[in-house]
Amino acid sequence: MIAGEDKWLDALQARNNVAHSYNEYFALDIVRQTKTTFLGLFQELKIEVEEKWMLLLDLRVFITSNIKGLIKAMCPPRESA
Repeated sequence: MIAGEDKWLDALQARNNVAHSYNEYFALDIVRQTKTTFLGLFQELKIEVEEKWMLLLDLRVFITSNIKGLIKAMCPPRESA
């Protein structure tokens, strides 16, 4: 699902660095990377999730909202003896 693993790992490393960086040069470089690379990664991921995974989420919502009826249909009550 996630393409460009190296770029995602760079984004993770940059996130970890920004949490501990008090150097203006490094902070500005992370901002530049975020604008030029990381933002695009998240935009691509959003599109992929919307296109490829929303059907699965819709199905999950449908099943979750109809689970009691599905269980009754699949497992009718036993007749008492």
